[in-house]
Amino acid sequence: MRLLLSISFAWLIGGTLGKGSAPQPLPSHIQTFLENHCTDCHDNSTKKGDINLELVSVDWGAAESARLLDRVHRVLEKGEMPPPKKKRPPLSELRQTLDWIDQGLTQKTPPAATGIRRLTRAEYVSTIERSFYIGNFRLPPGFPEDTRSHGFENVAESLVISRSLMDAYSETAALIADRIFRLPRSARISHTEIPIKQMSLQDRDFGGTTTLLREEAMRFALKEGRSAPVVFEAPASGTYRLRLRAASVHPEAQPLHLKILAGGTHQILPIPSTTPTDLVVEIPIYEGKKPELELIEARRTFLTRGNIAQFREELRGHLQNDPRLLSAWLSFHEEVTPKQGKPYMRLRPSARPEGDKTDEVVQSKYLAKSLREVMASGSLVNPPPTPETLERLLDLMTSGSSWHYLYAWNLHAFETAPAIDLFALTIEGPLSPIEDPDTLAARRFRQVLLGTPPGEPGSQPWIQHSVKRIIETAFRRPSKETERSDYGKLAQEHLSSGHTPEEALNLVLRAALVSPHFLYREIHEDSSLSLYELASRLSYLLTFGPPDHVLLKAAGDGSLAQRETVRAQALRLLASPQVSGFTKSFCSQWLGTRALPLITPSPQLGTFDFRHLEGFSQEVELCFAEILRENRPLSDFIDPDFTYTNAIVARQIYGLPVPEKTKGETDRTMVRVSLPRGGRRGGLLGMAGIMMATANGVDTQPVIRGKWLLENILGDPPPPPPPSVPAITPDTRSAKTIRDLMAAHTQDEKCAGCHRKLDPPGFLLENFDALGNWRDTYPIYSVGKDGKTVTRDGPPIDAAAVFPDGTPMRDVTDLKRHVVSHIDSFASCVAEKLFLYGTGRVPNYAERKNLRLAAHRVIEQNGGFRDLLLSVLDLEDFRLR
Repeated sequence: MRLLLSISFAWLIGGTLGKGSAPQPLPSHIQTFLENHCTDCHDNSTKKGDINLELVSVDWGAAESARLLDRVHRVLEKGEMPPPKKKRPPLSELRQTLDWIDQGLTQKTPPAATGIRRLTRAEYVSTIERSFYIGNFRLPPGFPEDTRSHGFENVAESLVISRSLMDAYSETAALIADRIFRLPRSARISHTEIPIKQMSLQDRDFGGTTTLLREEAMRFALKEGRSAPVVFEAPASGTYRLRLRAASVHPEAQPLHLKILAGGTHQILPIPSTTPTDLVVEIPIYEGKKPELELIEARRTFLTRGNIAQFREELRGHLQNDPRLLSAWLSFHEEVTPKQGKPYMRLRPSARPEGDKTDEVVQSKYLAKSLREVMASGSLVNPPPTPETLERLLDLMTSGSSWHYLYAWNLHAFETAPAIDLFALTIEGPLSPIEDPDTLAARRFRQVLLGTPPGEPGSQPWIQHSVKRIIETAFRRPSKETERSDYGKLAQEHLSSGHTPEEALNLVLRAALVSPHFLYREIHEDSSLSLYELASRLSYLLTFGPPDHVLLKAAGDGSLAQRETVRAQALRLLASPQVSGFTKSFCSQWLGTRALPLITPSPQLGTFDFRHLEGFSQEVELCFAEILRENRPLSDFIDPDFTYTNAIVARQIYGLPVPEKTKGETDRTMVRVSLPRGGRRGGLLGMAGIMMATANGVDTQPVIRGKWLLENILGDPPPPPPPSVPAITPDTRSAKTIRDLMAAHTQDEKCAGCHRKLDPPGFLLENFDALGNWRDTYPIYSVGKDGKTVTRDGPPIDAAAVFPDGTPMRDVTDLKRHVVSHIDSFASCVAEKLFLYGTGRVPNYAERKNLRLAAHRVIEQNGGFRDLLLSVLDLEDFRLR
């Protein structure tokens, strides 16, 4: 491991930043424009919005200068500056200034560069699964999460390497290497005595388990659908000898049997006598696994709160068939006949234990003990009960607050049902080794990874072949001679130290998995990507995983350098099942729906469970997948004639007719539903999942939804708020609307500028509550006399807004029409998101300009979403590192 620990990551940290060049003086007409229209608010002393435009020169090569002038161009072009109360500059001067900034940012700034980009946490898992044929791989606990930047987690500038992350990589590499090159484990034969008291599944012995500790024995009596694990883990896979001392209890007519499960097999052991008897059985147990025991002739079922109806019916049957048992239970109770109302049954005060009379455990144990004593004494004096008395007793014993009866019944069943008592258990072994499923799987993994190495294991040809296959799989490209030599030496040194060939390859794989060439997707030093890095960029974008052999072959023969090949490979990948990885990852990050599982909706909003959560997430992904697959127009993202939903969301959230279920469908089954265009529902601006993701589970905040719309739909992200601006806590109590609160907040001049841009789109979505339900009024909640929440209509919702360009809108339907009528802007926004996700860098001014032109061409030619994606891949900017 000294080789891999000596690798320095310092040269990998960070990206390529603009280092600056010789500053150039500002042309006189530009300096005059800034002095006349900008520096009143943005000079060196005022710096409103942290912007200083008191400039005499500009360094086009410096990243900070480029970002400043990019921002100036954006607000001037959109008419956001100078602000409305200020004098507007003459159109000719404005155009001249915009052209000067455009020319400088396009021609004089250095090409953008992503720099190096490591695998994200999710990409890392996907790469391990696909490269090494390990299904459903799980990272070890505590593996660090990634930091999000610009809405995405795969942006290079935020993908740093920390000490904790390197430790996690090292730990995970060892897990993977051990799984493929499984090191042999051996253990000396041991004699282990299992403490019977430790076999109970729970600390509370009144219930919750199929076993019960009874004095010196563990009793197996009830059926619950699961077995009891023994407190023993096999140190190595092998055959073990189990010695038991056991006896039957109440065996009735049939003998009782104990099932012993281990190693994927089981054995049935008869318990022949009611006298404790010594028994011996040998059974295979896999490494790290526990043997389990189960009574297979259980006559009664362990009952829980979840099957209270079953408890009532089982209890009724036993009480009707056993008058003595019914009489014993009645002896603890008394009937009460109130002056008004129906008679009812209650527990006699004398049947309660001393001390804490409300503790369910204490009460259940006391009842079970009393029942046992009364049944044994035979002193039953109650008169024969009527059917009504029996029903009243059942009502009491199965009521929602009388769980102690349920527990007492389980304790009674342990005492009276057929059972097996286990008095002693010892385990000897391993007597002989066996091959477990993990070892068999490792053999298959090795076969796929290594193929058939030449020569004997450990020979020079065998090592050379195996090392080459390992590092080329890990690095996603052909290996270099120096790499094969270094890793080959590592293997040879390990062999020379007395380790086995498999142990040598285990170390080689661990070293490869912590190499920068595995952890980083792009580390080439040239301005353009190598063809293998381009193959990785294309594959991780479209399939969320490493390139397959077809893509690597195109990189190897040089054909991937041709745009036609890139397009053909992209179409091939888009038609593969693995495109679902792109759909899920890109959608959830672009639209923010990956936050849905982290939101806890308020119960005041209505019922919400996993069926809603699944429906919300899958609606977004299935609609996206269809628009991509069928190359539908970009407008179908906003105002489509279809959506996908399940029955529970259709009925409770959307108010749509519930689709009829076909065979095998449930309330969770997603089905395609037709919608009228121009309505409230459908599209990204009408999906409940997106409305929930842009709220907080309790109330709505127009600023958050407005920001989301500007960034992800309208392509016009607002600047960050000044640090001194306080946050708003919306409050609809006291008949105050959110619009009132926002109006008060924006009276501050420091807030007004941004909120002119943020608030209108946010208000247009205000009819959707925090779960995506449509509402016409704000709700007002109060607590009724019964303690339940009462909801009544509050002030009406005013969703109308006027955009900064003067366009008036009433609600979300007008917003949809506006976006569709300006579909170029939406297409450009989507193109920028695809570019950001694919390259891992925020597009600069020149790249945004190219993306806008590409999006415009797609719209002009009546192209669809797939065309837009391919046009992004066609850009030379996509090939830059």
